[in-house]
Formats: sequence, structure tokens, C-alpha cells
Amino acid sequence: MSSFVKVYIQTFDSALAYTGEFIEVTDDINENSISKISQKVDGSNFDAGVFRYSDFKITLRNDHGRYSEPGVLQSIFTQKRTDSIVKVVWTGNEDGPICGVAICGEESLGDDVNVFYGLLNDSSSTQDIRDNQISFSIQGLESIFDKVETNYASLDGGDLLSVLIYDLLNQTEISALMTVSQANISVDEDQVPDDITSLEETTVKEALDKLLEAGNAILYVSMDTQEVIVTPRTATAAVQKTFYGQASDSGSEDIVNINKISIGINRMFNFLKWTDTTITYKDNTSITTYGVRKKEIDNDLFTNTTKRENILEAYGVEFRTPKKELMLSTILDYETIELFMLDRVAIDYPTVFYPSSGDELPVYGIAVYGGDYYPYGTWSFTLSTSTNFKIIERAVDLKKKTVDFKLREI
Repeated sequence: MSSFVKVYIQTFDSALAYTGEFIEVTDDINENSISKISQKVDGSNFDAGVFRYSDFKITLRNDHGRYSEPGVLQSIFTQKRTDSIVKVVWTGNEDGPICGVAICGEESLGDDVNVFYGLLNDSSSTQDIRDNQISFSIQGLESIFDKVETNYASLDGGDLLSVLIYDLLNQTEISALMTVSQANISVDEDQVPDDITSLEETTVKEALDKLLEAGNAILYVSMDTQEVIVTPRTATAAVQKTFYGQASDSGSEDIVNINKISIGINRMFNFLKWTDTTITYKDNTSITTYGVRKKEIDNDLFTNTTKRENILEAYGVEFRTPKKELMLSTILDYETIELFMLDRVAIDYPTVFYPSSGDELPVYGIAVYGGDYYPYGTWSFTLSTSTNFKIIERAVDLKKKTVDFKLREI
């Protein structure tokens, strides 16, 4: 396992409460089993409104039996394996920079950073007796929502969506894993539902899907603080970082690659309709330019026409015009690892010039007329810092030591 990555597991005690202590298992991790760890705002590149928790797999050596099922004497699990907390930590240096020895530009100064904080799922765990290795699926803390029943009796149908979401999440099974605060919960269209009976006999995940859709909001859990964040798709007010391309003269190049560039029509909706009704939202200018891009919403929490129109308009304002989307890969360091969902970023990627002949670019004031020639420019893709983007997906590649961000134009 890379010296810059550490993995920890927190198990249950005999009373099925978390022990509060993390056991480091780094030395037993198969170094090829952890690669990219991803989180995203929406579950699909072609839709919006349904959140999807992240997951990846880890493989550990188990010839010593430390990760066997409860009941095995050597196992670290005394009651159950599933839902044990798994923490993946990254640090810039194995032992930290040492004064008098650290080399400027090569060493990093910073604390351990949580790359991932989630739950072990052993429902599909497998073990190979030939190599004595065992594999587990690791899922985000949000995966617990699938395992907790909606506390319907605690919900008040006269409350706003933001309050209902707080009351839904404020349950012991959830608050034992993450911090739930009303201050961290806001939605784009905060209205009082007309009928919440459809939330009865559901899981928290099923109820959240309805509430988040109705509020045009997203949910994620902070890796650092384990706080639940529910928010509209609004980017941070200030630019959190500017990325620089190879031709930029404003900063050091830190863009490894830019790919999957899209003009954003795949996630554009200019004709929104409430299913089985005549209630619609249309942006005629967008329809004239791009044709009809239709999305239907069917949410039984709302029956009032005005409230339904408000919801359709909220989605229309966000998605009625195409917004450029792209994947940007950069180096993994203390600055980039801190960037997360909806952070506002800028990109300085000017035209790259190549000499038309010879090995040197002509320099203004030095180039000789008739002896030097204008360079060739790569004009197919340029970006200036006047256009900002927001992060809608992050993937940390611990093997390549890069971070991939999916960005959407603001």
C-alpha cells in the first residue's frame, strides 16, 4: 500500500455500539485494490434530482483471520462486520517534512485528510482460499439511509420541505454516524407539501428522493466533519481555486488533462411537465434554438397547481440552457484534495502556440521581419477565468496521485 495512504476500521462492541477507536489495517490492504474513490451530485450524466451514494472495494490479506466473520477468535469483528466504519486517509508525506532535511517544492506541510469516510458492506464479500484474501464493498455514510425506516409519526405535514428533511434525518441510527443540523439543510424551492402520506412505510432513502426532488436540492456528507449537507445546486460565492494550463502566464501549470468536454445538451431541459397533467414550464427561446428537451416530474407530495408550477420553474431556471461540462484532472495535493461539491473554480487555458518553422517561437520586439514567422495556434479549445465552473463530481485516484473533477459551467 502507498505510504501516503492509510486505511482504518472502527468496529462494534458487544452492545452493538461503535467502539470509538480506529484500527489501522493499511499493511493488510492489497495495494491494487483501492484506485479511484468517487462522489457525485447527481446519479446520472443525463438526469438530475436523484442522489447516489459512492462505493468502492478493498481487498485485504486474511491468512491471519483478522477480517473473518464474528466468532473467529482472531477476528477484529466481535458482533458484526457490516456497517463498521471505514476511513481512508491521505497525507502529503509518510512521516511529515523534517526541519533541516525537507526540500522546498518537494515536501508538503499538512495534516492527514479524509479521502473517504464510509461503511463496510459485507453482503457481497468474498474470500479466496488460494491467496487468503478477502474483499469488501465500502459505501458512503449515506448508504445507511437504505437501512432505516422513515419515522413517519415524527413528521408534520404542515412543515416546510427543509424541516421535513431535518426531522427525517434526525434519527438515532443516522445521528450516530453523522451530524444532522437544521442549519445545514436548505432547498431551492422550500414549500409546505400538500400530502405526505406517500412517505409512510418507506425507507429514509425513498423519502429523501421525493423530498429532494420536490425541493430541487442535493445531499452529500462532508468527508472532514461527517456533516449532512442539503443544499440547492448553487456554487460557492468565491472562486476556491484557479487551474492553469501549459500556455498560461498567470500561474504554474497544474492541469494534467481536460477531456469529456460537452456543450451540456445532455443535461438540458427546456420543457418540463408534471406527469398526467397539463401543468408545464417551457422556455421558448431555448426550444427554438435547441428543440424540445423534455423532462417529466411526478411527485405525489404536491397537488396544488401553483406549487407544482414553482417546482417546474426551479428546474427550468437551472437546466433550460446548455452549460459546458468537462472532466479536469489535476495533481493530488493539499489544495486540490480540499475541493469538494459545488466549489466554484476557474480555468486559465489560453491558446497553445507552436513554432511554424524551426524550434523557437518568435518574440515580439526581437523577431525579424522576413526571417521569423507567426506561430501556429491550437484554437480548438480555450478557456479564460471569466467563465467559472462548479464541481459536480470528484474522483481521487490514489494510485496515480491525481484528482479528477467533473465541472459544470456557472
